[in-house]
Amino acid sequence: MKSLAILLVLISFGTIFAQGEYIESGQNAYGISLSGGYNPNVLSLSGSAAVSNSGTFDFGIGYGYLFSRVEDSVSKSTSTVVRPFAAVHFLKQSETNPVSLSAMIEFQVHRITSKDESGQASLGSWAIGLSAFRRFEMSEMFQIQPFAALSFFKPERFPGEPSSSMTPAFQFAAAFITRRGESAKVVLKPSVSFSKEATVYSLSFEFVDLL
Repeated sequence: MKSLAILLVLISFGTIFAQGEYIESGQNAYGISLSGGYNPNVLSLSGSAAVSNSGTFDFGIGYGYLFSRVEDSVSKSTSTVVRPFAAVHFLKQSETNPVSLSAMIEFQVHRITSKDESGQASLGSWAIGLSAFRRFEMSEMFQIQPFAALSFFKPERFPGEPSSSMTPAFQFAAAFITRRGESAKVVLKPSVSFSKEATVYSLSFEFVDLL
């Protein structure tokens, strides 16, 4: 039986790492993003905002709305999700480092309501992850940054379902980055996230500028 909780966590992974992946060490920046996610059982729209300190530490919060059709969990339900998160970019790409490495942690709070409003439930999920990415300079104004991530999450299950353990998930994405002016960047990032129980496709639009 697929758990709606797993789908809700996976579909929020379209922007699991904040804007620190697009700036250099020593730079401060802010970023905002809008994203959509798709799975045969779940659709989502979400947004997030974050700040980056010295290109190393990111702190942010996201908010999303999800519509679910998972009949065996909550029939025709909707869900709102709040996602505080933090990331550390502990290795930056340079002449001596071919890739950048980042780690993240986030907590998701879901408020789920059946479509006929006959029932409600709250779920909380922890997630931790590690990503690797590399930036390719295509021109002075355009960059491509593919990345791969491995995450582990622990979703709270619905009453009556077996207790959950840490579940691995993988994500692959490609960020298409266009520079705007001296410091701003606009990013279009398609991604796919999957675990043994589900696959989710996401597309995010991100804006990053230096402080």
